[in-house]
Amino acid sequence: MKKFNYSYALLIFIVAFNLRLGISSVPPIQLIIQESLKLSNLEVSLLTGMPVICMGIFAFLVGKVQEKYGMRKSIFALLLVLGIGTLARGFVNDYVFLLITTFCIGFSIAIIGPLLSGFIKKEFPDHGSILIGIYSSAMGIGSLVVSNTTKGITDLWNWQWGLAVWGIISIAAGIIWIIFFS
Repeated sequence: MKKFNYSYALLIFIVAFNLRLGISSVPPIQLIIQESLKLSNLEVSLLTGMPVICMGIFAFLVGKVQEKYGMRKSIFALLLVLGIGTLARGFVNDYVFLLITTFCIGFSIAIIGPLLSGFIKKEFPDHGSILIGIYSSAMGIGSLVVSNTTKGITDLWNWQWGLAVWGIISIAAGIIWIIFFS
């Protein structure tokens, strides 16, 4: 059990902020993506649906990942996978590659979410409710920010970079996480 200080709350906020960026960046520019890649409604719906499906399918791996690699290392590595998968969207030129990046995003958040929740409960049992509140709020704020700015970024560059830019934040969160525990 760790002694609570506000830097842990900020760290949890930073990590949780990233857990919806790759999903919530799609709807504001969904029609642009659909037209650009000539996608059906079903195909474009997988861009937001696949991460949710991944959360259901891969949540059972959390215990095995935690046991094999530990919470801290796993969260770090998966933040990098999340960031790289999101950043790779800047180079998308076909639907299959976009789905692969979507899978990386879904897989990462499917495991980071429960690991972060477990980290909070294990390390801060006396402050769990406030930290889970920060965690939940951070995801909502992340969704709010990305859904309100992705279209503007797309207008400046293109839809690929409108989606990809959020990967930089995830990679930065991973670096902050690992530095914090060094």
